[in-house]
Formats: sequence, structure tokens, C-alpha cells
Amino acid sequence: TVAELAGVDDLIIAENLFSALALNSYVKIVEEKVALYESRLDRNSPYPGAAELIDSLLSEEKNISICSGSPRKYIVPFVREYYNLDSFTKIIGSEDYIEHKPSPEPYLIALEDSNFDPSCTIVIEDSIDGCTAATEANLTVIHLDAYYINSKIPDYRVRSLNEITAAIGTEVEGIIS
Repeated sequence: TVAELAGVDDLIIAENLFSALALNSYVKIVEEKVALYESRLDRNSPYPGAAELIDSLLSEEKNISICSGSPRKYIVPFVREYYNLDSFTKIIGSEDYIEHKPSPEPYLIALEDSNFDPSCTIVIEDSIDGCTAATEANLTVIHLDAYYINSKIPDYRVRSLNEITAAIGTEVEGIIS
């Protein structure tokens, strides 16, 4: 299904698809797709409240990592444009794992690479597949869900990152402290 392909490198998807269909022009299609994606990157911006949340976490001496379904070649320039790259303990991109979200593999690799204690790790996710992956990795999950999709997966659900920032330094059912 398409959901199983989320986060899988486009060239791999195209190669497998075109091979299955006995076609041989997948490289051109992938190049066009990548060019379109990259042309839209300039219009992307962080979620409202992201900078404040990162600053609050850093002021509390919390470690911050990124675990994304996107390749690092897109993550790093985006992060560098809006934040200090050194603020992040680790950046895990799609090239760092084989099984993509909703598999827990990305989070398990992120935990291993950054030596984070799973019982002290909170994941903020904006997708159901990401929430499923983090839950399967036995992590506490906050779903950034501006639309309140009816999902029972996350441990917590917030409409904005500002809700999390407001809770830093307080006890929220024993999770954020």
C-alpha cells in the first residue's frame, strides 16, 4: 500500500515499481519528482512555536534529536535555516534505516545512536505512522494534531507546540519535568 512507502527513498520506490512493470525510465520521473519537491522546500516553515519549544528544552538542558522520514539532505538545510544545528544531539534521516515508519526501527536506531533512555524520552510526532512507530518502540508520544484526528495511539495530544512549551519545567502526569 502507499502507506507502507511513506519515508522510503523515492529512487528505491521507482526502481522497484518500474522493474515490476518492466519499464525503464524511472530515473527521469524520480528526478522530476525530486525537483518539484525541492522547489517547494522554500515555502516550508517550522511549526508555530517550534523555536520557543527548542529554546525551552535547551534551557532545561534537555537533549533534542530529529527522527524523520525525509533524507538528511533535506532535513539539515531546513534545520540550519531556522535553528542552530548544534542544538540537536542527533539527526536521523531516511537513509539511516531500512524499515520506515510505522515500523519502530527509525526510533530504535535514534535511541541507540544517541544513547537516550527510552523511559526518559518523549517523542513529538505529527503523523499517525510516526505515533505508531514511537509507540511500538515503547516511547511516550505526544501527537501534534491540529485537527484532532481520532486516534487512540498517542499518550498525549496537543493542538500546538506552545502547549508543550507551557508545560516544560512542570509535572504533566509525571512525564515532562
